[in-house]
Amino acid sequence: MKVSLGFAFVAFVAYQAVRTRYPVEWDGAQLVMGLDRFDVTRDTPHSPGYWLYLLAGRTVRAATPLDGTASLTLVSSLAAAAAVGLTHSLGRTMGGRLLGVLAASLMLTSPFLWFYGSSVGTYSLDALACAVLLSLAWHARPGSAHGVAAAVALGLAAGFRLTSLLLFAPLAVIAMARSARSLRVWVQGAAAGAGAIVIWFVPMLIEQPGGLRAWRSASDALLGGSVEQTSILSGAAEVVTRNITQGAAYALTAFLPAIVAALVIAGRRLSERRRGEAVTARPALDAGDETSPDGEPRPWWTGGPVLAATGALPALAFLLFIHFGKAGYLLAVLPAGVLLLLLPVRSLQMRSRRVVAVVVALVCLVSVQRFLMAPGLVPATLVDAAPLFITSSVNGAPYPFTRQAMAASDRLTREQAGLRDRFDPSTDVLVWGWLNGGERYRHGMLTLPEFTASFVRDSVHLHTARAYRWETGHDAELEVPPGGRAVFVLDHVPPDLEALLDAGLASPVHLSTGATVWVVEPGVTLLGVEVVEGETSVDADGAR
Repeated sequence: MKVSLGFAFVAFVAYQAVRTRYPVEWDGAQLVMGLDRFDVTRDTPHSPGYWLYLLAGRTVRAATPLDGTASLTLVSSLAAAAAVGLTHSLGRTMGGRLLGVLAASLMLTSPFLWFYGSSVGTYSLDALACAVLLSLAWHARPGSAHGVAAAVALGLAAGFRLTSLLLFAPLAVIAMARSARSLRVWVQGAAAGAGAIVIWFVPMLIEQPGGLRAWRSASDALLGGSVEQTSILSGAAEVVTRNITQGAAYALTAFLPAIVAALVIAGRRLSERRRGEAVTARPALDAGDETSPDGEPRPWWTGGPVLAATGALPALAFLLFIHFGKAGYLLAVLPAGVLLLLLPVRSLQMRSRRVVAVVVALVCLVSVQRFLMAPGLVPATLVDAAPLFITSSVNGAPYPFTRQAMAASDRLTREQAGLRDRFDPSTDVLVWGWLNGGERYRHGMLTLPEFTASFVRDSVHLHTARAYRWETGHDAELEVPPGGRAVFVLDHVPPDLEALLDAGLASPVHLSTGATVWVVEPGVTLLGVEVVEGETSVDADGAR
């Protein structure tokens, strides 16, 4: 298994060049907090824990001057870059130099991989796991160790993202079936895979407060919520339809550059056949689909199209029918999907290959332009204006997985840091509201751990946090210490706040960082919860 260092280096530089200063997403903030206090019952991070990702981040942080966010981002960038380099090498062995270059170019310039390879998140590890398992299955031969290696890789991948056990198991099975010559080897593979899981699972449970019982409780709660929200197992037709529609829209957007290339390839093949032109013989480098590394004929079920389809289609079906949480999930199918769409380029004549190469170069340039210079992947003029479901805002358009979106996230988090200059953590409570800047709540916890942070949703006070720890409740009151105030950190002024401003019951405060927040005294109700004065104060250590 080889990695193209050239493509990997270019990808790593590109991803690190635009890396974020703070986590972009809610989950990313929880991962950074988990570096210092791992506890899935308190969502630092949320279950199942991603323990190997945190271990890698801790190692980088201990060995370098980087902070937690930069350390985890470095791990994401390395994984994304390795996925690009491995896809290039794999494409070369599957179908020749052109296939390798085209596949790696589409991977490198994919806004989705660029976005998650430049910020805190485990999704680029999915792309790497897909490429690794696909490569092991491709290179496996009778009597080789590739099957056992695939089992180990699958077990370790689960330590980064537990869903890897489901998404990539088919590739591991093919690698084992191709290399194992006896039942003993299958047993060895199962034992090696189980051992790889034990390597990270046991230390994780030792670190997790409450051990296995607490971990299982948090994981079961998350699984149950996911099933209710997206899965066909929920039995709700509208839930399934929404998940499939949104997942398909995101998938088509992510694979659109490769789909354009695949359509051009199909058109050139059709044109060649109509002209009656004989397809030129493949060069030796392209013969991998018929001959395995040991020189023996390759079984059909280990050929390039079958392996790429095995890596892409079952995982995509899982995302569409079981759970599609966000765009990052698609990175699990990106390497296999790109290779699957581009594999037919092997049969084209040289003139047609040049045409395909030019088209891919153009679509890569468009991808780069959209990521670096646009607020979203879909132009604003097309959002909700064209009869295409991928342009519907309900389905995610304009898909803000761009450098501008990352910069905006950094700016908003940086603006929140100005709260430290104007308010007292021993008396003032910071409040975030659902669908009104609430996505920055975890970022506030991360950057302002000395403050008490509260989260309000649907007229209910749901969370209270301090020092990276939060408690969940369902209260109609929001308590502040004696002499304290509630500081609402909102993106816009809702109608009930306008009424309070007119009545002089709320006052705006302009921070030095450019943001505006609103202060409310006890006895006032805002966002459906009443601010009340408590009887206990907050000491210097954050205890109440």
